[in-house]
Amino acid sequence: MQNIRHIEPEVFIFNEDGFHDVSEFVQTIFTQNSLDMPVGTAHLTFNPSNTGKLSTNITHNKILNHVKKLLKINSIISIKIDKFSKSHTFLGRIDHRYESIVANNNSNSRVLKVNASMMLPKLLLRDFIANSPALSESEEMRNFFGERINFFEWGRGATIKGGNVFTAEPIEAVKWILENAVATNSTVLSRDPNSATGLIAKTFFDPKKKTLENGDPMLILKFLKGEYLFDSNLTTYSGNILEYLHAAIDLDFYELFFDTETGDDGLAYNSMTIRPKPFSYTSYNSLVDKIVLDGWQYFDSDLRSVTKNSSQRIQEDLGVSDFDLKNFFSVNFTQSLVANSNNLLGKFGVQFPMLLKNSIKKNGLRQVQLTSKMVHSAGWKQLAEKYNAAVKENRIEPVDKIADETGLINMLLEKREKAYEWNAFPYFESGQVQWVGDESLKIGKKLIYEDKEYFHEEEEKVYKGVHYYIKSVNHQFGYGSFYKTLTGLTKGAPENVAPKWLNENRENVFGVNKSIQKEYQKSLTNANAIFDERTKKELDDLDKTMFEMKSIA
Repeated sequence: MQNIRHIEPEVFIFNEDGFHDVSEFVQTIFTQNSLDMPVGTAHLTFNPSNTGKLSTNITHNKILNHVKKLLKINSIISIKIDKFSKSHTFLGRIDHRYESIVANNNSNSRVLKVNASMMLPKLLLRDFIANSPALSESEEMRNFFGERINFFEWGRGATIKGGNVFTAEPIEAVKWILENAVATNSTVLSRDPNSATGLIAKTFFDPKKKTLENGDPMLILKFLKGEYLFDSNLTTYSGNILEYLHAAIDLDFYELFFDTETGDDGLAYNSMTIRPKPFSYTSYNSLVDKIVLDGWQYFDSDLRSVTKNSSQRIQEDLGVSDFDLKNFFSVNFTQSLVANSNNLLGKFGVQFPMLLKNSIKKNGLRQVQLTSKMVHSAGWKQLAEKYNAAVKENRIEPVDKIADETGLINMLLEKREKAYEWNAFPYFESGQVQWVGDESLKIGKKLIYEDKEYFHEEEEKVYKGVHYYIKSVNHQFGYGSFYKTLTGLTKGAPENVAPKWLNENRENVFGVNKSIQKEYQKSLTNANAIFDERTKKELDDLDKTMFEMKSIA
């Protein structure tokens, strides 16, 4: 293991009383961030002695009381575990402050402890909106809410051109929500040695102006080209802002996460990323059918990466798990306007799953079922016209057929292909590795473990060097110990091994031949239409009989 370097933390507090450097009082720091946890957290212990010997005296108590006054609830806290690093570890707000007192023989030990939550996701999670359009009619409320009154309008999401952001590409809905949310328009206090108070008000989240140190925008929005959102329920949504964002995207095919980054002004900022899940492979997609959607993220080419080796490792627990084995891949379609519960698309989604036949024989059926509510943008107008005409004329129009004519089925088949591509390889490694502390380790990055050995069970071959996806990062620091970083890893395999396996096993997959599937689906659609027509005729006959009976009576 490499030599442990000396670490000194940097912790700043920002509140209405000013800017405060409390770095010298910090004893321990523990931060957590994960793709599975929307709000990252930090836990700190403050002890003036910083030695671990927690005996209490008059000086100790005076200093601790002074620090306690600074650590106010909802104060902004900025953390660098290594003060000499350019990278910030955490930016958030203090949620909880408490004292820990332990009686020891004839004396008491006393320390302060603080829990904090990452600022931007916390504000988005706590900020609640309600469906109350009557408020928009009140001049007093319009003045009170300002721009945020847009959330209470009768036609929420309406655009100047007469459209609506919830009947558009999903990126338009996401931008509209963010631009009108209080959380993204908040002002925070930052250091400014040139001002009289040492403080300056800065916009907390301004994607139009701020960029991160590495050149990436603070707001990273990457969407598939070809998707179209149509969800009238979003115009009357009630709930928190974070769930509102979730409702505007296909969560099974996207990831939304937050982190702390350093801006070009040297200050800490929270970044936000929405992008397609980055588990596609360029070498695999070159062999499959023509792509309907553009913008998929590729594991082998699109991710920022960090390279590590065993000299930086403290402990590792990595391996292949039977719980990750999947062999049945399907996509359900949940857009009720296009596919109501009475037609085939609404009941079953894409009728054909993809199945790994040999794996099912050996391991039983292990299903991955994803859902989508997006329609295809190229055919949306045609889809809407045919659907509206069918409703107006009170006739049966098999929506499955309309969907096929507007590109929707092709889009769903492509998403089903992603369910296979992302999950079918049965030998992904996952687990945890603890490293010598490193703030460059971030969730959403690819970790290249360059001297890790990997045994491929089918090939009976050993590879050197494994690529993993970082799904969680925990930083831990304490005086008397050393700085450590724990990474949660998934999708681990040597370069090109997974796409090679996917290509070689396609001949063993049921559901690859899309032309046969479409013909069969048309047969199912026609059968469904005949059934619907017969049911409608029977209901009409029943109504006619009931009318005649009433007339006789």
